[in-house]
Amino acid sequence: MLQLHSDGGDVFMYVIDLAALINLSIIGYLIYTYRSKKTMNEKLLQTIKQVGGFALAWGAASTLLGLFEAFRWLEQAKEMVSFNIFYGGMRVALICTLYGLAVYLISQMAFILLTIAKKN
Repeated sequence: MLQLHSDGGDVFMYVIDLAALINLSIIGYLIYTYRSKKTMNEKLLQTIKQVGGFALAWGAASTLLGLFEAFRWLEQAKEMVSFNIFYGGMRVALICTLYGLAVYLISQMAFILLTIAKKN
């Protein structure tokens, strides 16, 4: 798992990590307020959704930047590049998007469940 994190590019993955930690903290706080029978803050609920969307967008942008750089290197290559190398690069390029998507899906699920809990 750490190898995937490293392959995805530390700069890009750390931003998604930060978004995940922010959302997990907010989710934990909102669960605490719900169990304490206190009123949930609507702005914090919306923040979960927004931070999750940011993680997805950052992952997609990171993938596009990675692909742009990879295609630049392929263009400058003097010899024919093996398809195995190309496919491996494509796999690595999609790591950020998948990680951002995972954070987004968890955020959306938490948003939906907490919104339902708030209405009850």
